[in-house]
Amino acid sequence: RLFGGQGFNVAVMDVPSDRRPHQEFRTDFEHRLDIAAVIAHLKALSPAPVWLVGMSRGTISAAAYAGNPRPGHAPQGLVLASGIVWPRKDRNTVYSARLDDIRVPTLVVHHRKDACQAARFRDVPRLMERLVAAKPLELIIVEGGEPGNAEKPCKARGPHGLLGSEREVVEKIGAWIRERGG
Repeated sequence: RLFGGQGFNVAVMDVPSDRRPHQEFRTDFEHRLDIAAVIAHLKALSPAPVWLVGMSRGTISAAAYAGNPRPGHAPQGLVLASGIVWPRKDRNTVYSARLDDIRVPTLVVHHRKDACQAARFRDVPRLMERLVAAKPLELIIVEGGEPGNAEKPCKARGPHGLLGSEREVVEKIGAWIRERGG
């Protein structure tokens, strides 16, 4: 709703109906085909540039696709918000994506007080270092908002979901995208 209010066409992708939210599918070939199909559909509906905006686990999908897009279906740019930046080898994280191959404008948005173990702010500099080909590359650090539920720090109702800062963050993301032709 907030992106739409800024004049952007918005398509929201959720977990595919044949997958579970925590299932390791976000870097799979089939998932890339799904994203390419959505991009193709959006381009058929409007000449507007297509940007991928991933939030939390969605950052894995968005980064994986941006680093290895289907020919003719590359996004114009990428936004990674509250990314899964925990450097674990046994689970999909943004590091499961081909980060070195992301060559589109990339904006990273992260709350300084994100208490989700998989998305701690202290791990964001490593992500920024790995996005070597993303030009331009920028980080927006979010402060403030609402503290949320300390017992469920990885849910949307707190810093991980940018609770209480949504309008400000979406305005900043929108301005950043527009400055880059989006």
